[in-house]
Amino acid sequence: MTLIHRLKRLLGMERPEPKLEENLDGSLRGHALRRALRQEKPRSATPHDWEDQDAWEASMKRLEEKMQDQAED
Repeated sequence: MTLIHRLKRLLGMERPEPKLEENLDGSLRGHALRRALRQEKPRSATPHDWEDQDAWEASMKRLEEKMQDQAED
């Protein structure tokens, strides 16, 4: 099995959505869960971290485009 096939299987898998309780308490766990579910860009890091994050996002986008192109063929 090639790497592309493995990635397709991994990315194609549907992961169950975590259940968000409407009345999350104000505990550390509740705040962390809300932040994790929003999937916003982090607010703190060094400039080097941001460069790494942007490079990773660009490489993932290129990989997804490549996989879509191969799926169409």
